[in-house]
Amino acid sequence: MPPVPSVGQPAPRSRQLPLAWFAAFMALSLVAWLYQQINFAGSLDNGIPIPDVINITRTFDNLSLTGGLDQDDNQFLGLSLLFGWTWLVHPSLCFLVNAALMAWATKIYTQQFIDKFQLPVWSIVGVLGNPYLALAMVGPNKEIPLLLLTLIYFKIVSERRASWPLAAALTGVAVFMFRDGYGAFLMGSTLLLLILQFRSKSYALIACIVCALVAALFGILANLVPILSRNNEGFQLLETGNLAVGALADLLGLDPFSPIGGLAMFGLRLVYNLTSLALFPIYETTGGTYWIGWAYWIAGLISLVCIPACIAVLLTSKSARSPLLLCAALAVSAWFMVSVSLFVQPRYLMPVFPYAVAVFSSSPTRIRKNCLRVALMFTVIIVVGYRMIDRAPPLAEPDSFTSPSYVLQP
Repeated sequence: MPPVPSVGQPAPRSRQLPLAWFAAFMALSLVAWLYQQINFAGSLDNGIPIPDVINITRTFDNLSLTGGLDQDDNQFLGLSLLFGWTWLVHPSLCFLVNAALMAWATKIYTQQFIDKFQLPVWSIVGVLGNPYLALAMVGPNKEIPLLLLTLIYFKIVSERRASWPLAAALTGVAVFMFRDGYGAFLMGSTLLLLILQFRSKSYALIACIVCALVAALFGILANLVPILSRNNEGFQLLETGNLAVGALADLLGLDPFSPIGGLAMFGLRLVYNLTSLALFPIYETTGGTYWIGWAYWIAGLISLVCIPACIAVLLTSKSARSPLLLCAALAVSAWFMVSVSLFVQPRYLMPVFPYAVAVFSSSPTRIRKNCLRVALMFTVIIVVGYRMIDRAPPLAEPDSFTSPSYVLQP
């Protein structure tokens, strides 16, 4: 990785172009919001509403009707603190909350990566180039606040002020309130970085080994660790054979709760979390264009191109404590952490996209070209190959939801 240039006076481009990217992101978000306000049924036919956003909205509706958001059984504490007040006025105000969060995230990325490290302005696609976030802007969601908290975490650990361990740990606690596994990962990362004195390669190696060990010992640890126990309970409720990795595990006779089977399944989930969104896109519904599918595909391409670049940088960089090397270490370790879950959840990688894209944009030209070539080759081979054997992506069935409360009623 090339050395980080010294900090200088920010060029005018570092202020104007990020604003242009932010304006484009907000315009796309506003179109998605207006479409749902004007014709929610039509937006369902075109795959615009995100089911997770609607389900969280429904949960908040039910809690509001049965005693308020501060009930003991409310499992969305972080979301309640962030979005719950809008239910006192109207849930449509969630859009303004998300807009403020995205503006803050854009500001941090611009200051930390474009101004400070002089990265190309286009690298802001890690923040503003993910269409899934634009579709999620309409209501309460986890991805946008987690994206912001991820950037705040990097700002804290990269500046390394005297109180950074406490500030980073508290940020991990805040993340825990939205997604417990990711929050535990950041708290553990804080301790590991403190012990290793920011030796990023050592951190990445140890973090990835720990994740592999947890996957191999999942059957034992699930009875001891509440986070793993809840994941196991959800897994047991589903027909594992209906899931892509579950079907493959059944075919190969793998037991995810045995050490060898658990490790093999972990390897499969690593592959699926990295590749599935990019290589198996769904573009249409039976009623129109499947915009969530397009958003997933673009997010999948970001993962497929940029995370391998992070791996290459970790393997080839001679720097010991570069902040961008730390980005690569955190992105790769987060990929391993997400894959510990018994479910394939590539969407959970979205909060570390700023790290991954920043590393890709700053990596040597050879690494960037190779990552792009490999991603393009695999994407073309899979998509074209499936069509040649008459296995084109299936049409998605439009979701069936009544109009959620964030839609302004006529």
